[in-house]
Amino acid sequence: MDAMDAVRFMISREVEPDLGYSSKDFFVQIPTNPPFYFALYTGAMFDSLPHPFEVPPGGILADEMGLGKTVELLGLIMSHRRGDTPTTDPDPIVKRSVIAIVLEEIVSTVVAGLEANLPRGTMTRKRSWDLHYNEIEDESVKKRAKMSNSVNVVSTIKCLACGVTCSQAKVFWDRFDSSAIPFYCPNCVQKQESKKAIKATLVIAPSTICHQWYEEVKRHVRDDVSVDMYNGVAAEGYKHPEYLATRDIVICSFETLANEVYFIETNEKLGSLRSRKYLIPPTPLLSVEWWRVCVDEAQVIESRTSVVSEMCWRLQAVNRWCITGTPITDSVDNLFGLLCFIGVEPYCYSNWWNGALWLPYENGCSEPLVDLFSKIFWRNTKEDVIDQVIQF
Repeated sequence: MDAMDAVRFMISREVEPDLGYSSKDFFVQIPTNPPFYFALYTGAMFDSLPHPFEVPPGGILADEMGLGKTVELLGLIMSHRRGDTPTTDPDPIVKRSVIAIVLEEIVSTVVAGLEANLPRGTMTRKRSWDLHYNEIEDESVKKRAKMSNSVNVVSTIKCLACGVTCSQAKVFWDRFDSSAIPFYCPNCVQKQESKKAIKATLVIAPSTICHQWYEEVKRHVRDDVSVDMYNGVAAEGYKHPEYLATRDIVICSFETLANEVYFIETNEKLGSLRSRKYLIPPTPLLSVEWWRVCVDEAQVIESRTSVVSEMCWRLQAVNRWCITGTPITDSVDNLFGLLCFIGVEPYCYSNWWNGALWLPYENGCSEPLVDLFSKIFWRNTKEDVIDQVIQF
């Protein structure tokens, strides 16, 4: 087993996510007139058989640290893109020896650790008046905006829905060929019922390794693969979903994601549009349907009460992956948070988790738990691949 096998496993989980069970496996029909259905693990009663359980594409990549999880995930990203027919032969970028991957991971980790101790860059939190995306009417604010942009001529565009005039630069509308795309302002985009389906994979990781992720992407993938470092509305303004749709990979830190909670339905919280002199953009991360969301160091979202966990669950995506070398930190119960993020029904609900998996495991019956995770969980340790290292 090697990196190629891991990529093949992930592709298979995205192409054929079915786990081989149905609603009928969890309910017993009571022969009454009319019949009732008894839930085996929760004790609930239903007057009809509940809808089929949803098992979304995705899973858990839990190779031991140093075995190239980053490279394996890049292999998945390059081999299975939105709209493409997937191939079981992963992209050549992951066809490298295990020992090379091990050395590369060690070097990258050391470099990332050194860079984390360097002075922080000039990226600062924007002033509130500079966060607005609409063309300002208030003279005092106009003057301050003019001072910060005295040389450049501000290019604007009008929202087709509400008529608000927006600065193209502040919504990243001037960063790509948008001439043929209808424009909707951030507030109207957020109100749209259907989310824009984009090709991008969103990678969420601790800030200390986001730069490492960026460098790994640049090192391993082709030049035509576009990558974006997402620093948040507070730091760089509103990255319009149409702009995000042009990216292949978007990298975001846990810290940035947590801060985005302050930019959910911003204008509704602050007052009506007519009463606002300037409009604060909502986070665009929740306005799209990502092709794939991958959480690195996913043990962080095992806690179901953290802001990061809440934001991760709010993200809409076709495929969901947990990346962690330590899926269990102190108890098998830690795995429940990962199931919640992936959305594996019915086990992502606490009463089903407890009744069908956790309590049987506690009582010495691990078969149900092992059976489920054997289908969605991939893990190699250095001992598993030692023969490949020796051959090298």
